[in-house]
Amino acid sequence: MAFERRRPFDEYTASRVIRGAVGAFIPLAISLETGHLSQGLWVFMGVLLLLQVEKPLPYLARIRYALTTATIGIFGFVIGALVPGSGVSTVRDIILILAMGLVSFAVGYMSGFDMAWSSGAATLLMLASTSMDNDAVETHWNAALWFALGVGIYIAMLVIEWLLLRDAPERQAMGEALSALERYADAVEEATADGPTSPLAPLPISPTLADPVTKARREVYAATTQARKLTSVSRWGKKAAVMMDAVGMETAKVTSARFLPANLSATSPKQIAQNARAEEALVASRKKLPAPPASDAPKVEFRARQIWEFILHPKKDNVMGALRLSLAMATAVAVHRVVGTPHSYWIVVTVALIMRTNAGSAYARALERTLGAIGGLGIGWAVFQFVPKGWPQAIAIIVLMAITPLLKRDVPVTQQATFTALILVFTNLILPGSVSVNYGPERLEATAIGAAIVVLIGYAIWPKSREGRIIPLAKTARKKVAKMLRFESGISAEPLDEGDEPVATDQQPPPLWPDDDAYKTLLTEDPPDELTTLRQEARRAESALRHQLARGLTEPSIVSAQAAMWTPSSAALERLVDLATAAEWLPASDSKSSALARAAEAVHPGPVKNPVPHNRPVAKLPAAPSEAEAELLRSMVVLASSLETLTPPGHLAKAALKGVENIQGAV
Repeated sequence: MAFERRRPFDEYTASRVIRGAVGAFIPLAISLETGHLSQGLWVFMGVLLLLQVEKPLPYLARIRYALTTATIGIFGFVIGALVPGSGVSTVRDIILILAMGLVSFAVGYMSGFDMAWSSGAATLLMLASTSMDNDAVETHWNAALWFALGVGIYIAMLVIEWLLLRDAPERQAMGEALSALERYADAVEEATADGPTSPLAPLPISPTLADPVTKARREVYAATTQARKLTSVSRWGKKAAVMMDAVGMETAKVTSARFLPANLSATSPKQIAQNARAEEALVASRKKLPAPPASDAPKVEFRARQIWEFILHPKKDNVMGALRLSLAMATAVAVHRVVGTPHSYWIVVTVALIMRTNAGSAYARALERTLGAIGGLGIGWAVFQFVPKGWPQAIAIIVLMAITPLLKRDVPVTQQATFTALILVFTNLILPGSVSVNYGPERLEATAIGAAIVVLIGYAIWPKSREGRIIPLAKTARKKVAKMLRFESGISAEPLDEGDEPVATDQQPPPLWPDDDAYKTLLTEDPPDELTTLRQEARRAESALRHQLARGLTEPSIVSAQAAMWTPSSAALERLVDLATAAEWLPASDSKSSALARAAEAVHPGPVKNPVPHNRPVAKLPAAPSEAEAELLRSMVVLASSLETLTPPGHLAKAALKGVENIQGAV
């Protein structure tokens, strides 16, 4: 279908595939041609771990990310060096378990600082786990040096890519945002072929599964958000911000066409799709960009102050997550010491990979890790059975590393499967002898034990309810939506300070521009009006709530029931933002202002303050009220009023899920 997500094999993706293949070839050559087998393993780990945690950032930011991750992670060898002999029979062993608990708490807490620190913490625990009681470790300082060599190889490849491609990640992100807009326009065009969608059509209950049009619109928001984040630290600067603002405005126009007939909607989705197609081609062809503005990156002193403030003002979620990680890691080390098999350290590896404080559902990650391990063992078994040891298996490793960048980040099972297979095959490759040794079942058993520890610590002993996170996000989302509705109605949600003037504009929102020269004009204009900004804030808050609910639905019933109970409210809130966006293009009238104000009051009651005629322009429309206009405005009020009945305190999830059906009857 026209709105299906497309991911072309572009120069940026191709470069990542090449980097994965080269990053595997170099340590393999070290291992096989020089005889430094165990050393090659740690060089390989340096490349593999950084490839696994790589984020879609500009190259300079990505290099900084890799350096931070590796610098924190390399201290894992220090922990691994402290591990004594087998068995929990000495005071030293007990001290080790306690020390692992303390270290895990510290790194778990600091992982909440930002994503680079989170990846560094995960890498630290991973290296500590893999280096304890491991025959491939001659001395830990030696292993650390070889690991550092792998990190250097990885960063050197990033630098080469940066010099050759420069702005490829930014161009890809911008192109994906425009492509998503095109898919959304095509989806609306297809869905409205027989007339506009009813404002009270059945709502998509699930936060993750929606109707094709809603899914396509979510993709636009996700793509534009990613492009804004990516370009905010790049050379694109204001140009990218202007472009994304234009995408947001064009998205609003397409949304109006979803619920309103052609004579009332702001634009033609087909024309939007054509414009997006032309602009995407322009972005893809642009090789050089203007010089960046003066850097406003945080200075070292400011960064240090941020870290210090983070330590001094702990948040409950970070502390609780660190405590769970500490208890789970200490338990895993204790079980590892008791089991005492050559590969029992994989128990600790499994717990370290799953129990990340900011990685979403621990239960889901435990399941994904186990399923991924099974898949990885299957791949490893196939390699052991059909591929001779030596360079043939090395080629298999290179192929697996090359396809890793092609795997979707939102399907963790595939990531886990390739990671397990790579470790299995490479470890087998460096073992003496010409015959493969399939010790996959031992790894699977250790993985199952590690996953069981995570589930036990996370739920049987320490249940992790997300209700405490859902309620604040729901309140914030409703407050932001109400603020947008009040402003659109001509009523400000916030009192104006003395001397402030109402935000207004006397120009139509700019269309997508077909050529590069149009940027010069747009860059000198005022930023988007306040209504556009308020809509962005409402979308951001609604999206945060939806993602939290999606995480909660993957948890066991102790948590998923709470998420299911709040899901209808989230779906109704999302639809309400869509309807308010469409209403923006209706002609100004008392009925429109009244409906928007009533909806705002139903979503989040608050005092009416400071009438502000924002004078936002609309398309030239008939002055007489139409049936479509009346239906849209009435539906908006009904939907807003239904929010309270969709989330009644104490109701069962099944009862709440039926609440959407009651909306139809209310009309």
